Amino acid sequence: MGREEELAELEGAEAAVAFASGMAAVSTTLLGLLTPGDHVVAPYPAYQQLYSVPRALGCDVSLWKIRPETGFSYDVADLERLVRADTKLIVINTPHNPTGYLMERAVQQELARLAARQGFIVFSDEVYRLLVEAGLPNS
Repeated sequence: MGREEELAELEGAEAAVAFASGMAAVSTTLLGLLTPGDHVVAPYPAYQQLYSVPRALGCDVSLWKIRPETGFSYDVADLERLVRADTKLIVINTPHNPTGYLMERAVQQELARLAARQGFIVFSDEVYRLLVEAGLPNS
């Protein structure tokens, strides 16, 4: 069994693609999904490439502010104010870099309902998820 088949089995997926780095995976995926003029919502602060790559591709990027007063959680009400009729993609990062916030299942479900209703893609960068200790809400 090759590495990509092992990854697919580990993730319970039909297929997987291996990259040399997380950023290579992020960049390749965004290059495949986005075209100039697309509207993207990305968290801020966050790993810079999550919003700079879409900008470099000519996308209109709105920043979804991750605030200390909400415990650095993703506030879906804030997101709803940023989503437009032409929103193509929402970026999330969980566990979040740099805060370490782990998105709760209820927030994931809210986000999934909003995506289904509005028709945008949710791109989830989960590069740190295997570092999460067993027993936390989403592990």
